[in-house]
Amino acid sequence: MRRFLWTLALSAALLPAPAASAKTIDRITFRGTSEAVFTVEGRYPVNEDACPRFRHRSPLRAKYRGSIQLRLEDDGSISIVNTLSFADYLAGIAEVPLTWPVAALRAQVIAARSYALHAYRQSGGGSYDICATDRCQVYRGATIELGPFGDRWTAAVRGTSGQVLTRNGSVVQAFYFSTSDGHTRRAFQGGTPQPYLRRASGEDGDTPLGHWTARFPRRDFEAILRRAGLWPGGRVERVGDDGDVVVVRGTRTRRRVDKSTLTAAFNTSAPCFSRRYPSQNGSQEGTPLPQTVPSTSFTAVTAGNRIELRGRGWGHFVGMSQWGAKRLADRGRSTRAILRHYYRASIDRVREPASLRVLAAESLRSVRIGIEGDATIRTGTGGTLGPGDAFEVTGGKGLTIERGRGPDTRAVLSVEPRTSAITTAAGTPAVVRFRLSDDARVTIRVSGETPLPAPVEDASFEGGIVRLRVPLAAGDGTDLGPGSYRLVIEASDGFDFVRSRPIALTVTGGGGPLPGDAGTVPFWLVAAGLAALVLAMIWFGAQMITKLLIRR
Repeated sequence: MRRFLWTLALSAALLPAPAASAKTIDRITFRGTSEAVFTVEGRYPVNEDACPRFRHRSPLRAKYRGSIQLRLEDDGSISIVNTLSFADYLAGIAEVPLTWPVAALRAQVIAARSYALHAYRQSGGGSYDICATDRCQVYRGATIELGPFGDRWTAAVRGTSGQVLTRNGSVVQAFYFSTSDGHTRRAFQGGTPQPYLRRASGEDGDTPLGHWTARFPRRDFEAILRRAGLWPGGRVERVGDDGDVVVVRGTRTRRRVDKSTLTAAFNTSAPCFSRRYPSQNGSQEGTPLPQTVPSTSFTAVTAGNRIELRGRGWGHFVGMSQWGAKRLADRGRSTRAILRHYYRASIDRVREPASLRVLAAESLRSVRIGIEGDATIRTGTGGTLGPGDAFEVTGGKGLTIERGRGPDTRAVLSVEPRTSAITTAAGTPAVVRFRLSDDARVTIRVSGETPLPAPVEDASFEGGIVRLRVPLAAGDGTDLGPGSYRLVIEASDGFDFVRSRPIALTVTGGGGPLPGDAGTVPFWLVAAGLAALVLAMIWFGAQMITKLLIRR
């Protein structure tokens, strides 16, 4: 009851006049200043129609710039539309690893800008211009630019400002995908070839999904087919290929299944059947497949008591292969050369629109928002809410907003030091080892009686074990003097910010080798040792000669 009264009071405060109290709040807009960032956590309802493994979706966790509008949909769920500048949108694209070569990153930015501008011009004034999933382009907001290697991506965005692909003066819909089956396509299956697309070598045969093998015990293959309604039952004896069709033969049954139908069925049903799927890539041990069957470009074979689908590529194969662009960049090809390889288009510069509306998420039951910076909050009924930094909005018959409940602060990212103490000599770097649960931007700070005014290390690293040799310098650039210090590792993935437990750091005053690290032996000590060895050999030889002469 107490919570209900608090909610009711807030809802009433949102409305400008008693006459508006009967209106349903169907929109709430959080509009930030140019420096403001919204931290958003969205919760999805339980999907009772899905298999148990997928009934509970992981929460949305992201940061956004610009403004975010929460919309009430007809089914009572909430959608998030993020309106922001075109450059900020591109800075939030999450399509390729940001550690890739600069030429590949720039090619991806130009293709993404072209695709987004084409979508903007085709949107027709709807409620949004482009979506945030792989149905359009994968967008994760400011989480990308603020996260690990984000500076490399934003540099690629700035360095190609306004550059798009055009054909006969029109911006093209620059399709792209992960990995080809050897060649790219000029159209989607059954579609009309587009003049700006090339049939080109994918240049990606040696990449993680250039070749793959999905393996199924025969019993699993039968069960998944039955679950999908593609097999009446009984033992599957063997499978074979007939063009775009898989021929499945049993003891008394024979079925022909389109590869597209089989791929869709296995990608939907296999993960519900067993946690073994998607499986490891049989062509590259230890590489997980992104889907149970990554593409329709495969050959079905019977291998002993297993059914194997041996295929190539991932995606629709239309436009630019992202892994192909990476390989071309590895071989020294320029951004322009990469784009010319996949598109029959020119690179031109255009004026970007002032803003873009992105459908950042949909089908949410509740959204929690934390505000960093200044923002105004207005509802669809014309009401406004006073300043605050934490809110929760719940869907239903109308949107309900509560103050004081922000995003969950429990971090998913973790950083674990591999040692509790480090000893090093003054003027010698400290060797720091730690484990990151995922890619992260890392800052290492050292403190004595007071923290140093600047970090001793600030860089991005991929997830896993990291080993660093960290120079130890005070704020004025001089080496840290002998003494006892504390070293703390800070890490951020763009959303979470975590600190390690403190590591005891001891700086000694003198020049010997560090424990576990190769030191330098002084020259005089080496020379003395060699001289002693030579004298010993001479003495030993003289003794042996004397003994021989005495015997004679």
